[in-house]
Amino acid sequence: FFAIVVPAVFRLQNQLDFITRHNEFNTIIGSLIAMVGGFFIMRRLSDFPGISAGSYVVVSFSITYGLIMAIFFLFRIDYSRYVYIASFGLSLLWFISIYLMVNRRSKTRFSVISGGHADGLLEIGDIGWTVLNAPEAYHPKNGAVVADLRQNYSAKWERFIADCALRGIPVYHSKQVKEALSGKVEIEHLSENNFGSLLPNMVYLHFKQFIDLVVALLFLPLFAIILVIVGSAILLTSGGPVFFRQQRMGYRGQPFMVYKFRTMSNEDSEADGNGQEFGEQENGLRASAMTRDDDGRITRLGGFLRKYR
Repeated sequence: FFAIVVPAVFRLQNQLDFITRHNEFNTIIGSLIAMVGGFFIMRRLSDFPGISAGSYVVVSFSITYGLIMAIFFLFRIDYSRYVYIASFGLSLLWFISIYLMVNRRSKTRFSVISGGHADGLLEIGDIGWTVLNAPEAYHPKNGAVVADLRQNYSAKWERFIADCALRGIPVYHSKQVKEALSGKVEIEHLSENNFGSLLPNMVYLHFKQFIDLVVALLFLPLFAIILVIVGSAILLTSGGPVFFRQQRMGYRGQPFMVYKFRTMSNEDSEADGNGQEFGEQENGLRASAMTRDDDGRITRLGGFLRKYR
């Protein structure tokens, strides 16, 4: 409502005859179609496990608003740029605000059919898991259905899974859900088809690397100002080095050095490992390198940067 009406009211001189003005009327209709389309795209994306709908608000509405603008341009339809751009901005503001409010009060929910590897999903936190003891216990408010589709279920459960798929209720394999939520891929076995899917497309990788470089160079002048401000703030508030660097394992097992703004105190928190066996020392170093919840080493500025990065 706000994304369509408010820009039109500000743009039009007379509120009573805005329908008779073709460009404003065309813009309102186009904005309505783009907004509804963006909403449905965002909803469809949120059905996939591990996908945060809020992170796709900009993508969803940019696609629909871009398509409508292309139609305006190709068919030479009169429209108001001011109203259209204002509608796009208010749509983003409105749906991002709604997502943030809903996300604080709710969490992702799944209904799990017990058996096989599906039982291991219950160990993943921050998810509302509901274990189904019987097909009749399912309720749509408990989210999509998750099951180990390689498990031999009874005929009753097989009918329930097939019925859910026919009714449009998402049914996911437990392995896919675990990978989506944890970000880790579990390889159980390899076949000739796996090697084809594991082999990356080198043309795509080179093209992506080129696009990444071009976009980074284009935005560098703008973000350089932000980088200087953040670096100066770190130097003034906690002293010491501005950047934290650490060796990571990269593409094809090649180690590389990552640089990022320091968000923790400058004290050396790594264990020295004196008097310990190599295995114990390695475990101690790994444990000290991990950031825990409410870690006391995080500075006040570092907490802000971590939250709004």
